[in-house]
Amino acid sequence: MDTKNLKTRKIDIEVYTRGRITRS
Repeated sequence: MDTKNLKTRKIDIEVYTRGRITRS
């Protein structure tokens, strides 16, 4: 239904995971 929202959520998760790795 909300493909745009799903794409944005996927990017947000990727950025969050990347930030977590960099912080570690």
